[in-house]
Amino acid sequence: MVAHGSRSMVIGLVAAFAAGVGFAVQIFINGRLATHLGSAEMAASVNNIVGLCMLAAVALGTGVPRRALRAARERRERPRVWQLLVGLNGAFFVVVTAEGAPQVGVALLSVALVVGQVWGALGVDRVGLAPGGRRPVTPARLIAVGLALVAVVLGALGSGGEAKLGLLALAVVAGVGIAVQQAGLGQMTRITGEPIAASTINFIVGTAALVAVALAMTGGRPDGGWSAPPEDWVGGLLGATIAVALSKLVSLFGVLPVALGVVAGQAAGGLLIDVVEPTHGRAVTVQTVLSVVLTVAAVAVAGMAGSRARRAPEPA
Repeated sequence: MVAHGSRSMVIGLVAAFAAGVGFAVQIFINGRLATHLGSAEMAASVNNIVGLCMLAAVALGTGVPRRALRAARERRERPRVWQLLVGLNGAFFVVVTAEGAPQVGVALLSVALVVGQVWGALGVDRVGLAPGGRRPVTPARLIAVGLALVAVVLGALGSGGEAKLGLLALAVVAGVGIAVQQAGLGQMTRITGEPIAASTINFIVGTAALVAVALAMTGGRPDGGWSAPPEDWVGGLLGATIAVALSKLVSLFGVLPVALGVVAGQAAGGLLIDVVEPTHGRAVTVQTVLSVVLTVAAVAVAGMAGSRARRAPEPA
């Protein structure tokens, strides 16, 4: 039984790691689209519209709305307002990353997001927003937060130009929001029994906000026009797939283990992308590599703390 549980956790962490790598790729793609369109807000809107279309098609084609409503009625429970509104952070995340990736690079941006996610997962578990309920704040988790902080400061100091501290701060805020968003998605998945339903609601809210902002700022006419390579338009497909996967993973394993796998994949994927295709004028430095190593170390420390917490007996 224990071995089976361990295997399941390993599979879940591998899946979360893959989702994190996907996050890094999505950040890179949306950053390129924002550069071509000349508008991060419009690029973010395109991202969400594409993802929403995919989710809606899958949901309607497989009868997800009917099953989700039936499950919610049987549970006699409805999603709370905050769980419905977490899609707003999805919108914020896409705008910040689309704006930030071309300016600071995917690796450094990912490190800043990781700091926010580690903080956010700590707070989410402490308050008990996720389906798994409350989890204590331990010294090991606080050490992990400290390591993550050092990582982003080191990465900022080692950036190949202006550190763009404002953008990095916004990325940290977006990272905190990701942890809350994952908790909300996990709760909606628990209530409806349908990860696709939870993700679709998330995308509807985020897309509505993004389109309103983009239209207000660009009038529907981005500065760079609508010309961009075909591969730059698929970020939303990745985002929708990741959202569905995380909805299910969080409902099965809780926010912290999933967040740890995601941020490790995100940091590693961001570094690899910057090595293969570095941001203009910002080659990967030794400090950037060290910041990613520290980020993964923070993930490992927090992961060991989470594992011990799960093995510890519940108080009577």
